[in-house]
Amino acid sequence: MKIRTKLTLQYFLITAGIMALAFVFIYQQFKQHVETEFFKLLESKARMTAEMVLQHEEELKPINSNNVTEDVHLPYFSNTSIFNKYQQCVFSLNKIATQIRPEVFFSIDQNGIYRFSNNKLKAIGVKHHTSNGNTYISISEEIPDFGILTQLRNILLICFLIVVCLVVLGGWFFAGEAMRPVSNIVNQVDKLLPSDLSQRLHQKNQNDELSHLIRTVNSLLNRIEYAFQMQKSFIANVSHELKNPLAAIQAQLQMTRHKTRSVGEYNDILSSLQEDVSEMVNTMEKLLQLARVHSDQTQIAMHKVRLDELIYEAREMLIRAQPDYNVKFEIQNLPSDDENLIILSNEALLVTAFYNLMENGCKFSPEHQVKVRLEFNEHNDWQINFYNQGSYIPPDEIEKIFQAFYRSPGQAQKKGTGIGLHLVQSILRIHQIKMHVKSDLVQGTEFILRGMENNRGKEIPELRNKVDPAPKVVFSANPLLLIWMTIMGLFLGSSCSKADHNINTEQKLAAAVIADWYNQYILLDWNTDGYRPPVSARMWAYVGLAGWECGVAEYPDAMSFGVSHPEFSTVSWTHQIAEYNLPAALNESYYELAHKFFPHANMIQNRKIEMLYQKYKQKIKEDFKNESVLPSGNHGKEIAEAVYQYSSTDSNAHMSFLYNYDPNYHPPSGPGKWQPTGTDQMPPLLPHWKKPGGLLLIQMRSAQKILSSILLREAQVFLLKPGRYLIYLSPSQKSGGG
Repeated sequence: MKIRTKLTLQYFLITAGIMALAFVFIYQQFKQHVETEFFKLLESKARMTAEMVLQHEEELKPINSNNVTEDVHLPYFSNTSIFNKYQQCVFSLNKIATQIRPEVFFSIDQNGIYRFSNNKLKAIGVKHHTSNGNTYISISEEIPDFGILTQLRNILLICFLIVVCLVVLGGWFFAGEAMRPVSNIVNQVDKLLPSDLSQRLHQKNQNDELSHLIRTVNSLLNRIEYAFQMQKSFIANVSHELKNPLAAIQAQLQMTRHKTRSVGEYNDILSSLQEDVSEMVNTMEKLLQLARVHSDQTQIAMHKVRLDELIYEAREMLIRAQPDYNVKFEIQNLPSDDENLIILSNEALLVTAFYNLMENGCKFSPEHQVKVRLEFNEHNDWQINFYNQGSYIPPDEIEKIFQAFYRSPGQAQKKGTGIGLHLVQSILRIHQIKMHVKSDLVQGTEFILRGMENNRGKEIPELRNKVDPAPKVVFSANPLLLIWMTIMGLFLGSSCSKADHNINTEQKLAAAVIADWYNQYILLDWNTDGYRPPVSARMWAYVGLAGWECGVAEYPDAMSFGVSHPEFSTVSWTHQIAEYNLPAALNESYYELAHKFFPHANMIQNRKIEMLYQKYKQKIKEDFKNESVLPSGNHGKEIAEAVYQYSSTDSNAHMSFLYNYDPNYHPPSGPGKWQPTGTDQMPPLLPHWKKPGGLLLIQMRSAQKILSSILLREAQVFLLKPGRYLIYLSPSQKSGGG
């Protein structure tokens, strides 16, 4: 169905429906009014007749209808009759009045006044009491004349048909007028050809929805034209940039074949060939980067990264590639909140942009030096300045330097591809970063980058009931033991049920404590320098061990880790605490371990740790007003201290295992692929430490008792090998998280 027909039909149905409802309402209201007035008239006739006749009550006698002759019959279209208490007619205007049913007399007697139908007549009965104490019933009946209703109905039907016809004609006309601009747009689009994409759509009215559509289509045409131009430009540029080096290589090879040369001459030729090949490789890499940037920008993944770290990474890459280059980096007005350093970007692309700006600055600077300054204003908006003492760039050339393969006439002797700044501009446009260039004969050249508001990375959202798709912890096969202990520590607090399998308030709160603290540990792991995969693995293992030991006091049948490892039994927690409170023990234990394992966490994470601890401390105090909270919390602190002491077996001192790797390591952001690390790089369990700590599987005779009490509908149990299980807790409304 065409849009014009559909609009006309919709307009017709809406108008016809509204008019039909209105006319039916008018007709019903008028009909009700006519009937009401008719019965009022009948009631008035009945009362007036009764008052006049009953003044001579003593003269009233029952009428014998058999004595009435036919010649006194009146046309029977109305009548008023009076009946005594014996239902005998004592007065009637029409002597052959129709008979009244007994149930009608009963209703009149009960109600005092009663409306009813008597064959074709509409009637009303009224009950009267005389001064003599007698009761009479007067009935007035008449054939109603509702001809006025018929006239009204006909008038409304005629009006309805006329209006509907006008609506259909008007709707068809106005729908055609409304669709006329669409037809014009279709005609303009039909004229567009792939050979000429410079044409654009035009519309007279600039304020309606179709104008917005035209602007959108024109924007799409701009992108299509740009894509075609980029394709043509890429082919032309590749042909141009590869032709010269290939011609030079071919010429050198031909010259080499024509004459036998010395070893030194051959080495010179090979060095020249290698230089030409390196130039081609560099050109191809930048062309491919440029093609990827312009191919499909929607597929470019954006993640939250620290801005200063991107600059440091680009600086290190440049210095490794060009050791004689010098990059000086400084930060001014560093914000107190580290979150203001986080931006939303594609790390690889933005590092490439910074790298090219630094490389250009060093290349065109007499001292091969560039100064990079990252500064923040009072609103924490950031700006990056790339400054070098290079040659002056005239104003008319500033826009040209961002064109692909453009080379300034004064810098033709410098090696380069002419792609770098064009690639930088494309990357910054994707990230919505504004760039401004200033060049001065005395001060040199400065590239200024300013971030926009929607580029600022907000606070990293808290993880709840979600697992990161790209875990940064890289294990070998054997560290599955660590995973097992970690998940068992989480599992014990969140999914162990008592004998009756009822999840009470304490168990629900324990599950919430574990879920929130594990989310906090994930954030600490992400945002704390030095936590490389093996370090993260140990932290999670020790935290899981603490969760397990907190649950041992709640479930006496569970075997403590210290039973098989006496060096771990350094505190007396084997005693049973009366009215043991598992949430209190978990909250205190996780709080202590957060400070012990992350002593150099940033200010934001420390504040989150404190807020989470106080949140559950207050909730536990409100929900469990008994004496079990304090000793249970102290028990959790003892467990945390014992776990921390036991962690020293990883090395010669507490937490020294953290610094066996680069302390400045920062975990990568964004999705990635998990790959096991080979044993040549990471020996099983305890890499690079001579003294093993003995993190082993807990004996299955105790683990099986716990497995038998879990709610299997909230957990998935995988058999790794006989006697070894991996338990994954899926998010649940009952447990508060997995």
